[in-house]
Amino acid sequence: MVAMKKRGTKTTRLKRGQRIEIIPPDGEPIVVILSRASKAAITIDASCDVKINPETETPPCFSET
Repeated sequence: MVAMKKRGTKTTRLKRGQRIEIIPPDGEPIVVILSRASKAAITIDASCDVKINPETETPPCFSET
């Protein structure tokens, strides 16, 4: 499990394979896919918008063949 904390909000537990989209106020969205569970923590600046499991296309490296 990975704990993700955005300043000013609660900690969220994430599982393997979950997708996180981090949207900075002045840049391109960053999509993170958890490849394995660990006890790491991700701290995200409060100015960023965060979506867990967003409805986005699967990156080409993860596409099914």
